[in-house]
Amino acid sequence: AGCESDSDLLKLVRYFCGAHSKLFNITYCYYDFDGEEIPISAECYYNALISDISPISLLSGREIDDFDVNNISFYCILNVK
Repeated sequence: AGCESDSDLLKLVRYFCGAHSKLFNITYCYYDFDGEEIPISAECYYNALISDISPISLLSGREIDDFDVNNISFYCILNVK
């Protein structure tokens, strides 16, 4: 896609997930040390990347313990509806 940074890639993904396209659904998550996926909000994802703030689990409503920014991620699912 010609992306030169993670930020460029995220902008591209957000474009295709946005109000105009709706081509993909984006899921933001944190992977704990056991590899378990913990869903987080988009706001928590950005705050974690930009300010190293521990994200809040959408499942428990609590801050993620032993947060490591290297374990934060997102993925896209094709919206077939």
